[in-house]
Amino acid sequence: MLRRITTAIAALAFSSSLALAQVPYVYPFQGVQPQQSIDFSNPPITFGPSGSKVGTNSAVENVPIGSVAYASFGNATTYGASTTLYVTSIYVPADMTVTNINVLAGGTVGTNSIIGTLYNNAGTLLKTSILTGTATSGANTIQVLALTAPIAIQGPGLYFVGIQANGTTDNVRTIAASTFIGRVGAAQTSQPAFGSPGNITPPTSLTANTAPICYLN
Repeated sequence: MLRRITTAIAALAFSSSLALAQVPYVYPFQGVQPQQSIDFSNPPITFGPSGSKVGTNSAVENVPIGSVAYASFGNATTYGASTTLYVTSIYVPADMTVTNINVLAGGTVGTNSIIGTLYNNAGTLLKTSILTGTATSGANTIQVLALTAPIAIQGPGLYFVGIQANGTTDNVRTIAASTFIGRVGAAQTSQPAFGSPGNITPPTSLTANTAPICYLN
């Protein structure tokens, strides 16, 4: 009799375990948010190389700005002849509208004027700041060069920024050698005269002290 009771209890336990195994365990995790609908046109949505949604940007820098004091960030490069263009790469991870090129001025400012230029990955000129130039100002601070009109650009993608000065007195802070991986930049001589920028041949490597430290917004 005892054996029959024991066998019955074991069979019941086995049956119960099978039933439980078929029921998924659900824990009411409080961090789960309700499902949200997505409006794919407001804001515009783009996708990265792997298909991940990346949204839009409000500002993009060519190197992490703010990691050290501006006055000791990179090196101060004195502008060369007015036909020299200082070019840097800048990676834009998502769609954005660019209104300004913002460049980190060196410690000597106030004599020359500069122009900011924006290019696509092929070196085609997209937009410029005012072609008469903007007087340099604010030693070791970010100087804003407003584009003549905002421009919507697509990301992810590689772009280039150029800075050209009309004289050789003032300086700009640039990327030093062996400080950031994946950036390219160069001082391109024999460019069109100041005020008449054109397309460029994009640099493929970094020449120290030529790539202006900057960001787009």
